[in-house]
Amino acid sequence: MKNAIQKALTLLSTLLKLHVDTETRNQLEETRKALIKLRSDWDEAARSYTSGSSSGSYSSSSSSSSDSSDGCYIATMVYGDYDHPRVKVLREFRDNYLKRYALGRSFIRFYYRHSPGWVERLKYSERINSVIKNALDTFIKIISHDKV
Repeated sequence: MKNAIQKALTLLSTLLKLHVDTETRNQLEETRKALIKLRSDWDEAARSYTSGSSSGSYSSSSSSSSDSSDGCYIATMVYGDYDHPRVKVLREFRDNYLKRYALGRSFIRFYYRHSPGWVERLKYSERINSVIKNALDTFIKIISHDKV
């Protein structure tokens, strides 16, 4: 995950070098700041996990918004449909892989805390949504072994 965040930051740095309108530049900067915060939170969660301060248990009551019935906000925004096959792949990855690990559960809690706001800010930005879609397409290709 940290590698994917770093790749996204590198891509954003490249995009910020392009001549883009002010609104797009501001959205790219906001996304860059959010990714930096995500990387920092990820590092903190990893430190917490490796130091043993995380109990390793997962309770849906502590994070009820990560139940498998909840959607993938960003993927739904990008693909335009909660039931899109690629959104389903991401939900399956969350439910069958991420939830098994303390660090994955921390990521899920972070995602559901912050992604609705990100979607609200990014939902009309075609350029950023295109970048996100390409990143998700690549990630989905990796985790699904080209099944989608």
